[in-house]
Amino acid sequence: MTDAEMIQRRRLVGAGIAAVLALILIFGGMSCASSRKKSALKSYNQQVADIIKSSDTEVSPQLFTLLTGDAETADVTAKANEIRQLADKNVKDAKNLDVPGDLTAAQRNLELVLNLRANGVKKIAGDLGAAKTQGRGAVAAIRRISGQMQGFLASDVVYSQRVQPLIGEALDDADLKSTEVLGSRFLQSLGWLDFGQTAERVNPDAGGAGTTPTGEPAPGSHGHGLTSTAIGSTTLVAGDTPSRVTVTAGMALAVVFQNQGDNDEANVKVTAKVQPSTGRAYSTAKTVSQTKAGESANVSLPLTQAPAKGSTATITVTVGKVPGEQKIDNNTATYTVFFN
Repeated sequence: MTDAEMIQRRRLVGAGIAAVLALILIFGGMSCASSRKKSALKSYNQQVADIIKSSDTEVSPQLFTLLTGDAETADVTAKANEIRQLADKNVKDAKNLDVPGDLTAAQRNLELVLNLRANGVKKIAGDLGAAKTQGRGAVAAIRRISGQMQGFLASDVVYSQRVQPLIGEALDDADLKSTEVLGSRFLQSLGWLDFGQTAERVNPDAGGAGTTPTGEPAPGSHGHGLTSTAIGSTTLVAGDTPSRVTVTAGMALAVVFQNQGDNDEANVKVTAKVQPSTGRAYSTAKTVSQTKAGESANVSLPLTQAPAKGSTATITVTVGKVPGEQKIDNNTATYTVFFN
């Protein structure tokens, strides 16, 4: 073998070795990249699971327990704000995740899920104190709380239809099919979507006296009876026979009426229509916030236009009808008054 042939052979051997080393480096790099990708996907999946577990096993149970529990308004509000802070932390933790490139869509939907939950918790925290009271404000607050349940349901749907499948697909593509993707359910039951059921769970007495939270009259009888009307020391007599009243400053009708039903009642309006013998007719009214079953209530209705001495007036006093009231013939009385 000549020197030239020896050199050529060495060159060929060197080239072969270089090619083998290049292949080793290429496949080694691919293997390392694949390993890093798998590690990133598994890490992301685990971090998502930790956040969702917090949302489902801390935020949701505490919120729904608070909704159905009995507590003072201040305590309810404080506790609701603590739960809101947990929900806000879930959002913050999600935004801080290191997201693999294959999972940008999953991440976008994950943030949507957690924002829906955090916003719902925030709004419920603002309404829950009022929802635990009584009257129209309480009913309105419960209605808004019931509306937030739609957002919680939407978050569950987005997670099950977008987040979970997208993470699962990325894991499958990386040959990590055995890796579990945690599911999620924040809304405790579909019954919370119904206002009536929500009202019954949050505060069955929210409707206030005489009504349920849905606005329906409570079981039992309802209504009032007008007992008496007086001006000063003079008790007026219903009918055409004039009751004689001395004109003084600041005259007012002292109206007494009784709750004759089985239920307490709320927002009872008492009205007096005054028709003077001279001058224009006018009305005066006040609303009694609550009356107790079987008990009397009273209200003072000022005569806003001073009557002239020697004049007469026809005054009709009416206790307003409440929900569920059937008998109303004793709610009204008309008096004739002569002013000395």
